[in-house]
Amino acid sequence: MSQIHKHSIPANIADSCLINPEQYKAQYQQSVTDPDAYWGEQGKILDWMRPYTRVKNTSFAPGKRLYQMV
Repeated sequence: MSQIHKHSIPANIADSCLINPEQYKAQYQQSVTDPDAYWGEQGKILDWMRPYTRVKNTSFAPGKRLYQMV
């Protein structure tokens, strides 16, 4: 069995990060418990040529997309 090695993040790198571990955990939890809301919020960060009409399609069928435009 392999061992897991954890390395501390140098302070100068941690200070320049856009998200801290607590924020990451909160966002991850929201993505699991309420994925429509989470991905809806994330989609607003991007610029779209036209607005998306559906946040996610979890059918996993070929050609399906995370953000869908009609």
